[in-house]
Amino acid sequence: MTILRKAAAVAILISMTAPAHAYLDGATASIALQAIIGFFAAWGLYSRRAIGWVKGLFGIKQPELEIDETLEAEPEAETK
Repeated sequence: MTILRKAAAVAILISMTAPAHAYLDGATASIALQAIIGFFAAWGLYSRRAIGWVKGLFGIKQPELEIDETLEAEPEAETK
């Protein structure tokens, strides 16, 4: 089939569709909002990991956290 015949077939199929008259309740908006929030959360985690991978390729290290050893792990209980 040529590209023109395929395009004509798709145009005919699209023009023959009937409206669905579907009902959308309030939960539909909630699900859509959750999907959008989930997408951006996953994208943020993935991009942070990908940026770290690219920095690793170039030998750029993340700064290490400095631990203050003057603080005790467990504070002593006050005795009277």
